[in-house]
Amino acid sequence: MAGALAVVVPDGGYYQAVVVAHVMAVIVGFGGLIATRRLAVAGAGRLEAKLEWVVYAVPVLGVVAVMTSADGWHFSEPWIPSAFLVWVAAVGVYQVRLRPERLAGRPASRNAGLIFDALVVAATALMVMKPGA
Repeated sequence: MAGALAVVVPDGGYYQAVVVAHVMAVIVGFGGLIATRRLAVAGAGRLEAKLEWVVYAVPVLGVVAVMTSADGWHFSEPWIPSAFLVWVAAVGVYQVRLRPERLAGRPASRNAGLIFDALVVAATALMVMKPGA
């Protein structure tokens, strides 16, 4: 495993490895939830249950990334709590509107789906642009 990390992170730094894991969790977790909602995926219920755990790893990995950052990121940076609040809102929309509709066998609400998608894009923009940093 150390050799695999060395390929991704030449200097072996924990920060870079955690950031890669954080980004991959966002792509796989949120991307997977969006894809299973938009496509007729066989066994989507079981897949979504697994993807939820990946989505819950996103803020945990984000906190670890901030704590191990050599760049000196601090929780007082405005983009960090803002991105966390947007994550909470996205997970809330998913848990309150999208997931129950899927479990009931109904198609997801278009408005709730659009709000969820917009929140994921907003959180990603905050992470990439880091306003106020």
